Amino acid sequence: MIKELLFDKQYDEKIVIALGFFDCIHIAHIELLKKAKEIADRFGAKLCMFTFRSDKTGILYGNEGSVLTYEERLQKAERLGVDCVLFADFDERFMNISANDFIFKILNNFEVKGIVCGFDYTFGKNAEGNSKTIEDIAQKNGIIFEVIKKREFCNKKISTTDIKILLKGGEIKTANVFLAEPYFISGVVVEGRKVGRKIGFPTANILKNIEKMPIKYGVYKTFTYIDGKVYKGITNFGNAPTFNENKMLFETHIDGFSGNLYGKRLTIYFEDYLRPIGKFSSVDELKNRLTKDLESIR
Repeated sequence: MIKELLFDKQYDEKIVIALGFFDCIHIAHIELLKKAKEIADRFGAKLCMFTFRSDKTGILYGNEGSVLTYEERLQKAERLGVDCVLFADFDERFMNISANDFIFKILNNFEVKGIVCGFDYTFGKNAEGNSKTIEDIAQKNGIIFEVIKKREFCNKKISTTDIKILLKGGEIKTANVFLAEPYFISGVVVEGRKVGRKIGFPTANILKNIEKMPIKYGVYKTFTYIDGKVYKGITNFGNAPTFNENKMLFETHIDGFSGNLYGKRLTIYFEDYLRPIGKFSSVDELKNRLTKDLESIR
């Protein structure tokens, strides 16, 4: 289980810290984490990833939200071998921390053996700190410091902004290349309209987290793990115009599964965009469309 550490608290931990926002943990972030892991292994230290638990100011992610929620970032970080996550809330107080105070807070609260960041990483009040700031402090304190160079695809820097554009456009397959694994959502299964079960397509319903950026409305090819077994599925994200519903839900029909999932936490992985949401003239027309969707993913 990954360990969560509060930014303002002192710990008896030997760490190598990977600095970034890690909104979605894309392939450039993964390279950064791998470099930090190499240094951590060299010193018998823990790999620690810095991120924000929440964006109370709305400045980091704006009104659209983040690609991965804080909890989802923990899941992905753990899969990537991160030992602990150092988190802070991006609020007015944190916004006003100077660049030097930010770094020295980490140095004073841990036994820091190494620091790794991206070439364009900025931090501190008014983004006054950068990789050169960290390099100067690291050298004076005998700490290893590494900068990850720019990663490009088709002559363009790999960025969270571009991944968001892909997700909003329904280009899941391309986004997954940059994410190094399928885009996913995680949440507790809630009761829905229970219409699906009446027409032979029961669904596991997960409400969209308020922190999470909405992807393109539509029907997706997905899969999930239940009790160690992988199940294919089709997931509808958005509203349900056939039933005049406007609630933002991820509704997943899990092919081949029967059982009660209410109250359980599920992670749904997205593989491909199948089609837009449509308003059907009858329940039979909807059933026929869902049958075709299911055939396409089997």
